[in-house]
Amino acid sequence: MTSGRDRFDLQSLRLLVAIGQRLSIGKAAADVGLSQPSASLRLGELERKIGVTLVERSPSGSRLTPIGKTVAGWARQVVDAGDTFVHSVRMLRDQKERRFTAVVSKTIADHLMPGWLVAMHAGTPDVTVALEVADPDTVVERVRTGGAGVGFVEGDVSLGGLRSRKIGDTELMVVVGSGHPLRGRAPLDLAGLAEIPLVLRESGCGSRAALEKALAAIGARPTVAVEMASTAAIKAVVAAGDGVTVLSSLAVASDVRTGRLVVLPLVGGPLRLPLHAVWHRGSQPVGPGRDLLAIATGVRGQVRPGNA
Repeated sequence: MTSGRDRFDLQSLRLLVAIGQRLSIGKAAADVGLSQPSASLRLGELERKIGVTLVERSPSGSRLTPIGKTVAGWARQVVDAGDTFVHSVRMLRDQKERRFTAVVSKTIADHLMPGWLVAMHAGTPDVTVALEVADPDTVVERVRTGGAGVGFVEGDVSLGGLRSRKIGDTELMVVVGSGHPLRGRAPLDLAGLAEIPLVLRESGCGSRAALEKALAAIGARPTVAVEMASTAAIKAVVAAGDGVTVLSSLAVASDVRTGRLVVLPLVGGPLRLPLHAVWHRGSQPVGPGRDLLAIATGVRGQVRPGNA
Protein backbone atom coordinates (compact mmCIF):
# COMPACT_ATOMS: atom_id res chain seq x y z
CA MET A 1 0.00 0.00 0.00
CA THR A 2 1.25 3.48 -0.87
CA SER A 3 1.95 5.64 2.18
CA GLY A 4 1.02 9.33 2.40
CA ARG A 5 4.68 10.20 1.99
CA ASP A 6 4.69 8.54 -1.43
CA ARG A 7 1.60 10.36 -2.74
CA PHE A 8 2.33 13.35 -4.94
CA ASP A 9 -0.26 15.79 -6.25
CA LEU A 10 -0.22 16.55 -9.96
CA GLN A 11 -0.09 20.32 -9.51
CA SER A 12 3.20 20.15 -7.56
CA LEU A 13 4.74 17.92 -10.21
CA ARG A 14 3.52 20.29 -12.92
CA LEU A 15 5.15 23.16 -10.99
CA LEU A 16 8.49 21.34 -10.86
CA VAL A 17 8.44 20.73 -14.61
CA ALA A 18 7.58 24.39 -15.23
CA ILE A 19 10.47 25.59 -13.03
CA GLY A 20 12.86 23.59 -15.17
CA GLN A 21 11.49 25.28 -18.28
CA ARG A 22 11.11 28.83 -16.98
CA LEU A 23 14.09 29.06 -14.54
CA SER A 24 11.86 31.08 -12.21
CA ILE A 25 9.51 29.99 -9.45
CA GLY A 26 7.33 33.07 -10.00
CA LYS A 27 6.95 32.51 -13.74
CA ALA A 28 6.41 28.78 -13.26
CA ALA A 29 3.76 29.49 -10.62
CA ALA A 30 1.90 31.79 -13.03
CA ASP A 31 2.07 29.13 -15.76
CA VAL A 32 0.36 26.52 -13.57
CA GLY A 33 -2.12 28.91 -11.95
CA LEU A 34 -0.57 29.31 -8.49
CA SER A 35 0.48 32.32 -6.48
CA GLN A 36 4.22 32.50 -5.75
CA PRO A 37 3.78 31.91 -1.97
CA SER A 38 1.61 28.85 -2.68
CA ALA A 39 4.15 27.58 -5.21
CA SER A 40 6.99 27.95 -2.69
CA LEU A 41 5.01 26.00 -0.09
CA ARG A 42 4.23 23.22 -2.57
CA LEU A 43 7.85 23.03 -3.68
CA GLY A 44 9.06 22.85 -0.07
CA GLU A 45 6.59 20.06 0.69
CA LEU A 46 7.67 18.16 -2.42
CA GLU A 47 11.34 18.43 -1.40
CA ARG A 48 10.50 17.22 2.13
CA LYS A 49 8.59 14.23 0.80
CA ILE A 50 11.39 13.19 -1.55
CA GLY A 51 14.15 14.12 0.91
CA VAL A 52 16.39 16.02 -1.47
CA THR A 53 16.84 19.59 -2.70
CA LEU A 54 15.23 19.89 -6.13
CA VAL A 55 15.68 23.60 -6.88
CA GLU A 56 18.57 25.99 -6.37
CA ARG A 57 17.31 29.50 -5.63
CA SER A 58 19.33 32.66 -6.30
CA PRO A 59 18.66 36.38 -6.86
CA SER A 60 19.00 35.81 -10.61
CA GLY A 61 16.44 32.99 -10.75
CA SER A 62 15.85 29.35 -9.89
CA ARG A 63 17.17 26.23 -11.56
CA LEU A 64 16.85 22.53 -11.00
CA THR A 65 19.60 20.67 -9.21
CA PRO A 66 21.02 17.63 -11.02
CA ILE A 67 18.71 15.41 -8.95
CA GLY A 68 15.90 17.88 -9.57
CA LYS A 69 16.33 17.45 -13.31
CA THR A 70 16.01 13.70 -12.94
CA VAL A 71 12.90 14.00 -10.78
CA ALA A 72 11.41 16.57 -13.19
CA GLY A 73 11.88 14.07 -16.02
CA TRP A 74 9.87 11.51 -14.06
CA ALA A 75 7.33 14.17 -13.16
CA ARG A 76 6.87 15.12 -16.82
CA GLN A 77 5.81 11.55 -17.61
CA VAL A 78 3.18 11.71 -14.86
CA VAL A 79 1.99 15.17 -15.96
CA ASP A 80 1.69 14.02 -19.57
CA ALA A 81 -0.25 10.95 -18.50
CA GLY A 82 -2.58 13.13 -16.42
CA ASP A 83 -3.12 15.51 -19.32
CA THR A 84 -3.85 12.59 -21.63
CA PHE A 85 -6.43 11.28 -19.15
CA VAL A 86 -8.16 14.67 -18.88
CA HIS A 87 -8.10 15.09 -22.64
CA SER A 88 -9.51 11.61 -23.26
CA VAL A 89 -12.30 12.07 -20.70
CA ARG A 90 -13.18 15.40 -22.27
CA MET A 91 -13.33 13.82 -25.72
CA LEU A 92 -15.59 11.08 -24.34
CA ARG A 93 -17.89 13.67 -22.77
CA ASP A 94 -17.91 15.79 -25.90
CA GLN A 95 -18.86 12.83 -28.06
CA LYS A 96 -21.68 11.95 -25.70
CA GLU A 97 -23.01 15.51 -25.59
CA ARG A 98 -22.24 16.27 -29.25
CA ARG A 99 -20.45 19.37 -28.08
CA PHE A 100 -16.91 20.18 -29.14
CA THR A 101 -14.52 22.85 -27.88
CA ALA A 102 -11.96 24.50 -30.16
CA VAL A 103 -9.61 27.30 -29.17
CA VAL A 104 -8.30 29.58 -31.92
CA SER A 105 -5.95 32.51 -32.49
CA LYS A 106 -7.76 35.75 -33.32
CA THR A 107 -6.79 36.12 -36.99
CA ILE A 108 -7.94 32.57 -37.75
CA ALA A 109 -11.09 33.08 -35.68
CA ASP A 110 -12.01 36.26 -37.55
CA HIS A 111 -11.21 35.27 -41.10
CA LEU A 112 -11.13 31.47 -41.49
CA MET A 113 -13.18 29.88 -38.73
CA PRO A 114 -16.57 31.26 -39.89
CA GLY A 115 -16.24 29.41 -43.20
CA TRP A 116 -15.03 26.26 -41.47
CA LEU A 117 -18.00 26.30 -39.09
CA VAL A 118 -20.47 26.76 -41.96
CA ALA A 119 -18.95 23.73 -43.72
CA MET A 120 -18.98 21.71 -40.51
CA HIS A 121 -22.60 22.56 -39.75
CA ALA A 122 -23.59 21.44 -43.25
CA GLY A 123 -22.09 18.01 -42.60
CA THR A 124 -22.89 17.57 -38.90
CA PRO A 125 -25.74 19.93 -37.98
CA ASP A 126 -26.29 18.22 -34.61
CA VAL A 127 -22.83 19.20 -33.29
CA THR A 128 -22.40 22.35 -31.21
CA VAL A 129 -18.94 23.94 -31.48
CA ALA A 130 -17.84 26.01 -28.49
CA LEU A 131 -15.27 28.45 -29.86
CA GLU A 132 -12.72 30.21 -27.67
CA VAL A 133 -10.43 32.97 -28.99
CA ALA A 134 -7.01 33.43 -27.36
CA ASP A 135 -3.40 34.37 -28.05
CA PRO A 136 -1.26 31.55 -29.53
CA ASP A 137 0.47 30.58 -26.26
CA THR A 138 -2.89 30.26 -24.50
CA VAL A 139 -4.24 28.15 -27.37
CA VAL A 140 -1.37 25.71 -26.90
CA GLU A 141 -1.82 25.58 -23.13
CA ARG A 142 -5.60 25.02 -23.36
CA VAL A 143 -5.13 22.09 -25.73
CA ARG A 144 -2.21 20.65 -23.75
CA THR A 145 -4.19 20.57 -20.50
CA GLY A 146 -7.30 19.10 -22.10
CA GLY A 147 -9.38 22.30 -22.12
CA ALA A 148 -10.01 22.02 -25.86
CA GLY A 149 -10.05 19.19 -28.37
CA VAL A 150 -8.29 21.03 -31.19
CA GLY A 151 -6.55 24.40 -31.46
CA PHE A 152 -5.53 26.60 -34.38
CA VAL A 153 -2.62 29.03 -34.12
CA GLU A 154 -0.72 31.41 -36.35
CA GLY A 155 2.99 32.07 -36.08
CA ASP A 156 5.96 30.09 -34.77
CA VAL A 157 4.99 29.14 -31.24
CA SER A 158 6.34 26.50 -28.88
CA LEU A 159 3.95 23.59 -29.20
CA GLY A 160 4.84 22.12 -25.82
CA GLY A 161 4.82 18.51 -26.99
CA LEU A 162 1.51 18.72 -28.84
CA ARG A 163 0.96 17.06 -32.17
CA SER A 164 0.47 19.49 -35.02
CA ARG A 165 -0.20 19.84 -38.71
CA LYS A 166 0.60 22.84 -40.86
CA ILE A 167 -2.62 23.83 -42.57
CA GLY A 168 -1.05 26.60 -44.63
CA ASP A 169 0.42 30.04 -44.29
CA THR A 170 -0.53 33.62 -44.97
CA GLU A 171 1.43 36.75 -45.80
CA LEU A 172 2.32 39.58 -43.45
CA MET A 173 1.68 42.83 -45.29
CA VAL A 174 3.00 46.31 -44.58
CA VAL A 175 0.01 48.58 -45.22
CA VAL A 176 -0.78 52.31 -45.08
CA GLY A 177 -3.72 54.55 -45.86
CA SER A 178 -4.36 55.55 -49.47
CA GLY A 179 -2.91 59.03 -48.93
CA HIS A 180 0.22 58.03 -47.05
CA PRO A 181 3.48 59.71 -48.23
CA LEU A 182 5.24 56.33 -48.47
CA ARG A 183 2.81 55.14 -51.14
CA GLY A 184 4.61 54.68 -54.44
CA ARG A 185 8.09 54.92 -52.92
CA ALA A 186 10.84 52.32 -53.38
CA PRO A 187 10.31 48.99 -51.59
CA LEU A 188 11.21 48.92 -47.90
CA ASP A 189 13.81 46.59 -46.47
CA LEU A 190 13.55 45.18 -42.94
CA ALA A 191 16.05 47.69 -41.55
CA GLY A 192 14.01 50.55 -42.94
CA LEU A 193 10.79 49.02 -41.61
CA ALA A 194 12.32 48.81 -38.12
CA GLU A 195 12.84 52.58 -38.11
CA ILE A 196 9.22 53.43 -38.93
CA PRO A 197 6.84 53.99 -35.97
CA LEU A 198 4.25 51.25 -36.35
CA VAL A 199 0.68 50.67 -35.18
CA LEU A 200 0.74 47.05 -34.01
CA ARG A 201 -1.29 44.37 -32.28
CA GLU A 202 -0.50 43.57 -28.68
CA SER A 203 2.60 41.62 -27.73
CA GLY A 204 2.08 37.87 -28.02
CA CYS A 205 -0.22 37.84 -31.06
CA GLY A 206 0.95 35.79 -34.04
CA SER A 207 1.50 38.59 -36.56
CA ARG A 208 3.51 40.72 -34.16
CA ALA A 209 5.61 37.77 -33.00
CA ALA A 210 6.44 36.91 -36.63
CA LEU A 211 7.46 40.51 -37.33
CA GLU A 212 9.62 40.64 -34.20
CA LYS A 213 11.31 37.36 -35.18
CA ALA A 214 12.11 38.64 -38.69
CA LEU A 215 13.58 41.87 -37.33
CA ALA A 216 15.52 40.07 -34.61
CA ALA A 217 17.28 38.10 -37.36
CA ILE A 218 18.92 41.36 -38.51
CA GLY A 219 19.51 42.62 -34.97
CA ALA A 220 16.56 45.03 -34.97
CA ARG A 221 13.29 45.55 -33.13
CA PRO A 222 10.06 47.21 -34.27
CA THR A 223 9.44 50.81 -33.30
CA VAL A 224 5.98 50.73 -31.72
CA ALA A 225 4.04 53.99 -31.92
CA VAL A 226 0.63 52.60 -30.91
CA GLU A 227 -0.37 49.18 -29.59
CA MET A 228 -3.96 47.92 -29.93
CA ALA A 229 -5.74 44.64 -29.24
CA SER A 230 -8.22 45.22 -32.08
CA THR A 231 -7.28 44.64 -35.72
CA ALA A 232 -10.32 46.61 -36.85
CA ALA A 233 -9.22 49.60 -34.75
CA ILE A 234 -5.69 49.41 -36.16
CA LYS A 235 -7.00 49.43 -39.73
CA ALA A 236 -9.26 52.39 -38.96
CA VAL A 237 -6.38 54.39 -37.48
CA VAL A 238 -4.06 53.61 -40.38
CA ALA A 239 -6.68 54.30 -43.06
CA ALA A 240 -7.56 57.67 -41.51
CA GLY A 241 -4.04 59.01 -41.00
CA ASP A 242 -0.37 58.52 -41.66
CA GLY A 243 0.12 55.33 -39.62
CA VAL A 244 1.87 52.18 -40.83
CA THR A 245 0.99 48.67 -39.71
CA VAL A 246 1.94 45.06 -40.40
CA LEU A 247 -0.97 42.61 -40.50
CA SER A 248 -1.94 39.30 -42.02
CA SER A 249 -3.21 39.39 -45.59
CA LEU A 250 -6.31 37.66 -44.23
CA ALA A 251 -7.07 40.76 -42.17
CA VAL A 252 -6.44 43.40 -44.85
CA ALA A 253 -7.46 41.70 -48.11
CA SER A 254 -10.86 43.38 -48.40
CA ASP A 255 -9.44 46.80 -47.46
CA VAL A 256 -6.72 46.48 -50.11
CA ARG A 257 -9.28 45.48 -52.76
CA THR A 258 -11.38 48.57 -52.06
CA GLY A 259 -8.35 50.88 -51.92
CA ARG A 260 -8.90 51.81 -48.29
CA LEU A 261 -5.44 50.44 -47.51
CA VAL A 262 -2.37 50.17 -49.74
CA VAL A 263 0.37 47.54 -49.53
CA LEU A 264 3.98 48.75 -49.34
CA PRO A 265 6.35 46.32 -51.12
CA LEU A 266 8.99 44.68 -48.94
CA VAL A 267 12.44 43.80 -50.29
CA GLY A 268 12.71 40.03 -50.59
CA GLY A 269 8.96 39.57 -50.69
CA PRO A 270 6.38 39.47 -47.92
CA LEU A 271 6.98 37.73 -44.61
CA ARG A 272 5.19 34.43 -44.07
CA LEU A 273 2.92 33.61 -41.15
CA PRO A 274 2.47 29.83 -40.75
CA LEU A 275 -0.85 28.40 -39.59
CA HIS A 276 -1.04 25.20 -37.57
CA ALA A 277 -3.68 22.92 -36.13
CA VAL A 278 -2.67 21.41 -32.78
CA TRP A 279 -4.07 18.59 -30.69
CA HIS A 280 -3.05 16.47 -27.75
CA ARG A 281 -0.20 14.11 -28.47
CA GLY A 282 -1.89 11.28 -26.58
CA SER A 283 -4.51 10.66 -29.27
CA GLN A 284 -5.71 11.51 -32.75
CA PRO A 285 -8.70 13.86 -33.08
CA VAL A 286 -11.95 11.94 -33.40
CA GLY A 287 -15.55 12.87 -34.12
CA PRO A 288 -16.12 16.64 -34.48
CA GLY A 289 -12.42 17.39 -33.92
CA ARG A 290 -11.41 15.14 -36.80
CA ASP A 291 -14.10 16.71 -39.01
CA LEU A 292 -13.00 20.27 -38.23
CA LEU A 293 -9.35 19.40 -38.86
CA ALA A 294 -10.26 17.87 -42.23
CA ILE A 295 -12.18 21.01 -43.22
CA ALA A 296 -9.33 23.31 -42.14
CA THR A 297 -6.74 21.27 -44.00
CA GLY A 298 -8.80 21.49 -47.20
CA VAL A 299 -9.19 25.28 -47.15
CA ARG A 300 -7.76 27.15 -50.13
CA GLY A 301 -7.76 30.78 -51.20
CA GLN A 302 -5.83 33.21 -49.03
CA VAL A 303 -4.17 30.33 -47.20
CA ARG A 304 -1.40 28.46 -48.93
CA PRO A 305 -1.67 24.68 -48.45
CA GLY A 306 0.78 23.29 -45.94
CA ASN A 307 2.28 19.86 -45.51
CA ALA A 308 1.14 17.42 -42.86
